[in-house]
Amino acid sequence: MAFSAVVARPAPAWRPTKIVMPSLKDVALAYAWSFAAWGVVALLMGSQAFVIVSSGGQYASFRRALILTGVRATTVALLTPPLWFVVLNWPFAKDRFVLSILRYAGLACSFAVAFCMVRWLLYPGWDYVNMHWLP
Repeated sequence: MAFSAVVARPAPAWRPTKIVMPSLKDVALAYAWSFAAWGVVALLMGSQAFVIVSSGGQYASFRRALILTGVRATTVALLTPPLWFVVLNWPFAKDRFVLSILRYAGLACSFAVAFCMVRWLLYPGWDYVNMHWLP
């Protein structure tokens, strides 16, 4: 009876990874799911804003309550699929813990900056007190 032991080789500290580019179908599907999911979130948040304003005794328009939440959800829906594909290409790795932490911190900062840029470029500012768009 022969006995053989398999010895695992340690993984190198850094190894190049192949970046997988998503197909057009994958991108379209990701954007469809993103807009569907964030649309539901916008509807729920807009409904909550409508209930809060109308329970205070003020006149509330449901359409106006949905404007701001719809703008925010649209901006996040535009940025979610690129973030999703980046995370799929570079998952969190235990053997490269520090590099993974730095990478994800950079992604979080990049997402915040991109959100601000897209939000300010596509839509004007919103005055929450007076409930109207700023010039």
